[in-house]
Amino acid sequence: MRASVRLGIEIVVPVAAREKDIKSAIEKNELWLTEQLARIDRERTQLRPNTVFLRASAENHSVTYSESGTVKSLLVPSNSELKILENNDFEPFKPSELLQEWLHRKARSHLSVLISAYATRIGKSYSKLRIARQRTLWGSCSSKRTISLNRNLMFFSPVVVNYVVIHELMHLDVLGHSEKFWKLVRKEVPDTDLIRSRLRYEADNLVPSWAWV
Repeated sequence: MRASVRLGIEIVVPVAAREKDIKSAIEKNELWLTEQLARIDRERTQLRPNTVFLRASAENHSVTYSESGTVKSLLVPSNSELKILENNDFEPFKPSELLQEWLHRKARSHLSVLISAYATRIGKSYSKLRIARQRTLWGSCSSKRTISLNRNLMFFSPVVVNYVVIHELMHLDVLGHSEKFWKLVRKEVPDTDLIRSRLRYEADNLVPSWAWV
């Protein structure tokens, strides 16, 4: 059994499964199914936000929706307003997709400047920056010196984003999470343990549903 905002509840059964066995499995998981359906309904109501707050760059944007005669739906940024122009074909997830595309561009613009500044300050050199979209991995560094940063970091506070950037830059010297690695990180970020706890809290509470679907 799987549950997602986009697809709802999915129950995958073997071809030879008997109807009574399927019903029994559903009954055994009734509480889980009820909780997941409630979560899905709750999160689906958040797919058309009225505001978007990017803590990393201290930007607050209002979001408006209107019908248009365009062939496809569009997102038009206008100062601090994001105008979503929807075509006549109602697509419930389209506003979220448009907002994610916009978020990706904002993340690339902001995070590329940020990591470049920190790399220069602490004397590190990476090969390229990749903006990613993952559920729980906020950053990574490959053996080829490519650093990946999650675009949803834009919803995090600057102190947390700065920590993630420095964390990944330190992996340029030490790929694993050894004692040597943490010593390098703590040299630049003395409050590492406190900030890591804050990162976990913000990951659970600050990323809106529309950024995940």
